[in-house]
Order: sequence, then C-alpha cells, then structure tokens
Amino acid sequence: MSGNSFDYSLFDNIGFPTRNYAADEWIFMAEDAGERMFIVRSGEVRIINNGSVIEVVRQHGVFGEMSLIDGAPRAASAKTTSPTELIAIDRPSFLRLVQGNPEFSLQIMRSMALRIRQLTETI
Repeated sequence: MSGNSFDYSLFDNIGFPTRNYAADEWIFMAEDAGERMFIVRSGEVRIINNGSVIEVVRQHGVFGEMSLIDGAPRAASAKTTSPTELIAIDRPSFLRLVQGNPEFSLQIMRSMALRIRQLTETI
C-alpha cells in the first residue's frame, strides 16, 4: 500500500526470492490459489476486480496477503503497469515472519486496515 513501507533489510537479510515482470504482465488472476504475497521493490501493480482498477500498488507496497491469511482464492487479479520487481513470500515464510517479527505483523494489519478504509470511502 502507498504510505505503508516495509523495512527492506528484513527481506534482504532473509533472502526472499525476487522476480522481474515485464510491463502489462499478469501476476495472478482472480480465483487463483493464493500461494504467495508480494512486496513491490520497484514498478507498479494494478489490482483489478471485475474489469475495474481498485488499487494501484507502488514501491514498498504489499498485495496478495489476504489469501495467505484466510486460505481463500484470490479476490482480484494483479497486473503490472511497468517493468516491476517483486519480492515473493510464500505461506510458510509468511507464518514464520508473523510469529518471529511482531512489527511485520503490525505492518500487514496496517496495510489491510488502510486498504479497507480506502475501499469503504469509494462505496
């Protein structure tokens, strides 16, 4: 989310995999299994639901965490708008981070709370 940055040293020290995406590349589609969450190192990702952009995630923003938390399929699709580098965090790594790093847990909760507030304002 914009305005909700993560401490990148945490992810660099652990060595999470990164992946580079081209512009206009799909990262995942709605209804896909949610196997990872993502942190944007560079670039931009649009979150799309029913053909409408519901969020734009930029550098240091996170997305895809909801499926790791509730185990449900993806609620929306994600597509890059420019060349983008993402950090991918799978469920076992996510659970280790939540258990071992309270600040990470709070940052995820803040990110989700901000997203809910922004979506509520548009209704």
